[in-house]
Amino acid sequence: MSEAGYSYFADIAKLLGADFAPMLGKLVPLLIKSCMSQEGVNKEFEKKKQDDISLGSGSDEEEDDDNLKGINVRTAFLDEKTAALHAMGLFSISCPKAFLAHMENCIKTLELVWNYFSETVRFQVVQTYQEFVESLNLAYYNTECHPKPIQGLPPKVQLAPDAKKLYFDVVLPHYLHMIRTDEDREVVGKVLESISDLCNSVGAAVIDTQLPQILECLQLLLDRKADCLKQSSEDDEEEEEKDEDEDVDHDELVLGNLFDLLHDIAAACGESVIPLYKKPLESIMKYMKPSHAESDWVSAIGCIAELFKDLPSIIPEYGPRVLPLAIKYCNMGRNELGHNATYCVGILAECGKAVVTPHVNDMLQALKNAYEMCKSQETKDNALSSILRIIVSFPDKVPMEIVVPAVFTNIPLNGDIMENANVAKSLMLLSPDCIAPTAISHRLQGPDQVHGERAADLHQSHRR
Repeated sequence: MSEAGYSYFADIAKLLGADFAPMLGKLVPLLIKSCMSQEGVNKEFEKKKQDDISLGSGSDEEEDDDNLKGINVRTAFLDEKTAALHAMGLFSISCPKAFLAHMENCIKTLELVWNYFSETVRFQVVQTYQEFVESLNLAYYNTECHPKPIQGLPPKVQLAPDAKKLYFDVVLPHYLHMIRTDEDREVVGKVLESISDLCNSVGAAVIDTQLPQILECLQLLLDRKADCLKQSSEDDEEEEEKDEDEDVDHDELVLGNLFDLLHDIAAACGESVIPLYKKPLESIMKYMKPSHAESDWVSAIGCIAELFKDLPSIIPEYGPRVLPLAIKYCNMGRNELGHNATYCVGILAECGKAVVTPHVNDMLQALKNAYEMCKSQETKDNALSSILRIIVSFPDKVPMEIVVPAVFTNIPLNGDIMENANVAKSLMLLSPDCIAPTAISHRLQGPDQVHGERAADLHQSHRR
């Protein structure tokens, strides 16, 4: 009943926002009580023989732990604890200023359960810590949204003082410890996701001076030396046929979130990270070796493409090594792989002209092959968008009067709608010779495409 009640009030808090504040005084103590409760945990001990003699001065509790046979845990007990943590985080985000009165006690509570034996509880603690940091930041700035981040280190937009103290003194050390030692891949994946979310919401302020320490931990994952992936490797050797699909999915979760975080850090901090990214970049390249699984190629080529976009200065060194692989992946006709590979080809054309100039024809042919061979609409859309990126960068190498109208007939893109923004920008630049800008604006208007105002802005920008 408590679990259902906590979930209900968490949903109500999301709906009411700051108007939920009067309920906090009654509910937060109940949440803390559920988090601290041990009623659902029963320990079983081996019976001591009468002639057993205890040497030393250890406590009764220590002697009992030596005879511990097992622990029985009621599932409902863990569900209640998890629901309480979930509600606690949502309450803090929904009414940040009112929650300040309860924040200290709630932080103390999390400090006692962050390394709990249950992975479902640890997973939720990661999320709740993230929400506490965001709540303190929102309360300090007294806004519904965080101040807009500005790229670069040192951070130009700082975390609120209390949020900064909580994050760097408590949350980040726990997160990094979990990355290194937690054996549950879903928990580690959640840690990576939470740091990414904080990077996206508050920017480089959550990286600041800790970039070397963060990258050191991420390198353990890249090298598969963190406990969660080390354990996976050992299990594969000992029990190759046991739950292989589930293990692969969990590995993909960790590596996918890891690559996302490396990109998000680069996007938040800018090119100042490049000296420290040398080792991670070499590790990412290894994931595109033929000996790795295709899922690794998908994640790695997607990550490197995003890094090329955010750190274009790395293209002269890594572009020549990546482009042949991206072209190869485009020509394989695989949906997921083709989706990321076509994007990578387009980004190299946009940001690394000097590197790819001799290979433009091969790039166009690869994108054409991906468009024709892949069944996924998202991959087809990415291929079209990347063709436009090449045309914008190399207008003299492409028969625009043929290609641009052909692309125009396929817009708006309905698979990967995020690419509509690039399509709009590219066509506006190219359209005077081929298509009227007003026609492009009209085609791209709509709630699921480039918003009408955005298309109009692009049209006005083109006219200027």
